[in-house]
Amino acid sequence: KADNIKEILTAAEKSQGISGASPAAQAGSTASVQLASSSADIEKLSPAEARKKLEASNVQYNDNRFIEAVSKNETEAVALFIRAGLHPNTKNADGVNSLMAASKEGNVEMMKFLLSKNANVNAKDKNDATALMIAAENPKPDAVKLLIEKGADVNAKDKKGRNSLNFAVNEDVKKALSAAGAK
Repeated sequence: KADNIKEILTAAEKSQGISGASPAAQAGSTASVQLASSSADIEKLSPAEARKKLEASNVQYNDNRFIEAVSKNETEAVALFIRAGLHPNTKNADGVNSLMAASKEGNVEMMKFLLSKNANVNAKDKNDATALMIAAENPKPDAVKLLIEKGADVNAKDKKGRNSLNFAVNEDVKKALSAAGAK
């Protein structure tokens, strides 16, 4: 499991052209700078130790902050939240879970990490939108392809009766959805 965290951290560093700290540290997040120093050891922490590490870094332990950490690609904080006991399916006030937040950003490495931690690929927000619908709105077909590979329902409908194909913004995304049976 520690290798899984190392992989996501390494991939995040490569994709953003940084080394050492973290994407959030590069953006100036003090809490994330402090967290980055021991990210490879997160899986060794007990849930209580992970929570203490978050609190010691002035990171609030709550659902909204967890979803925000996913959106900002704060990989160490996300791993600590999960280790401390928050499930990837935890939702914020809008019903958005971590996989939906990562899908909105098109962050495939974060999505892979969350899926490896049992994020529900077909969870719905308060409008019945799924991570696949959200990913389809971005011009990143790899995010859509990953969700399809992991069993996302390409024909799930939101409250307005739209499916993922209705949200597709480019031809590559439309092709991937159509090939998977979206109608």
